Amino acid sequence: MIRKAVYSDLPAIGALYRDAKASLRAMGVDQWQEGDYPNETDARIDIDNGTGYVLEEAGEVLAVACIAFGTEPTYEMIEDGSWGAAPARYGFLHRISVASKAKGKNAAGQLFDELKRQAAEQGISVLRCDTHRDNLPMQRALAKSGFSRRGVIHVEDGSERIAFELIFSEL
Repeated sequence: MIRKAVYSDLPAIGALYRDAKASLRAMGVDQWQEGDYPNETDARIDIDNGTGYVLEEAGEVLAVACIAFGTEPTYEMIEDGSWGAAPARYGFLHRISVASKAKGKNAAGQLFDELKRQAAEQGISVLRCDTHRDNLPMQRALAKSGFSRRGVIHVEDGSERIAFELIFSEL
């Protein structure tokens, strides 16, 4: 079941972020390796903004993501490609983290499906997401969920990310 995150989920979300950082490090991916991002404070902000969601099974939080709508400043400039659409608002996911025991069981896909569901309810037909060049599992999950690679964006710290987009009319 996917539901909005609540404050009592913060310890589990913090553990998911720590697990994700360790998993990325083990794969040799330098995403989320500098500083303390993401952390429980980021999760608290997502909860406060109503954009924090968790995938829960049998009372256990197995995945977390920020599901938001509007515009993302880091998506304004795209290199080595282009966006396929230019909507005023679109949906996007950030801070996706899946528990090790839930990997390979479509947890990320369920979060993408929730983004699609919410977008359809709001009449939004464009979804965007990004991930590290070396984060191949996330790139596969995005492709499996219908997202297409569109180019390269740069996040707040200047590091590069591969940008993905899904336009519902392409389904």
